[in-house]
Amino acid sequence: MGKLEDMALLVAVAEAGGLSAAGRRLSLSPATMTARLKAMEERYQTRLFHRSTRAITLTRAGEDFYHAARRVLEEARHAESLLTQKEGVLSGNIRLSAPSDFGRQYLSPAIVDFSRRHPEVTFSVFLG
Repeated sequence: MGKLEDMALLVAVAEAGGLSAAGRRLSLSPATMTARLKAMEERYQTRLFHRSTRAITLTRAGEDFYHAARRVLEEARHAESLLTQKEGVLSGNIRLSAPSDFGRQYLSPAIVDFSRRHPEVTFSVFLG
């Protein structure tokens, strides 16, 4: 695996507080994650996590790496967004929640019109 993927793995485990929760987030099995964490620790010749039967927590070196990895991952996401952004083109997802009658009468036609003008924008609408 690449270094960015390893950083994402470490960040996910640290933030989720465990291998199972992080594995669900990353679509990886706990066994795969354990093997990758072990390989990282061997590569860097330092323990990144304290492991017990009930918890997994960062070591001091792991905490330092975690904070640096978060910054690197945020910068990588920002760099990717620069490539996908087109000047003057709106993109992304808009989440809306509204009463059912209002949504059908006003939001629906407005969303259709907006979507024609800005096809890169998606909507998640919750009516209730």
